[in-house]
Amino acid sequence: MMARQDAIVRPDTLTGQRSARSATAARLIPSLAPWLFLTPWLIGLLAITLGPMLASLYLSFTDYSLLGDATWVGLDNYVRVFTEDPKFMSALAVTLH
Repeated sequence: MMARQDAIVRPDTLTGQRSARSATAARLIPSLAPWLFLTPWLIGLLAITLGPMLASLYLSFTDYSLLGDATWVGLDNYVRVFTEDPKFMSALAVTLH
């Protein structure tokens, strides 16, 4: 004959109410699910797309060489490309055509 085991009864099940902690967890887990699925995409967006874009934007305002440090020059690079570079307009025309 099998030995009878008494069921373990949690105090919150006696009243039929969940504790505040389990109720919060029950609401939090479904709201986190979409973010967990989006996490790989967000990491890729930040590391592969936005990171290099922000780095190149910063470097466009500097005088940078691979062997030395970047020196801040501000808008001088843009002023020079629009006013002094004779190939800029033809390169822009080829790009837009």
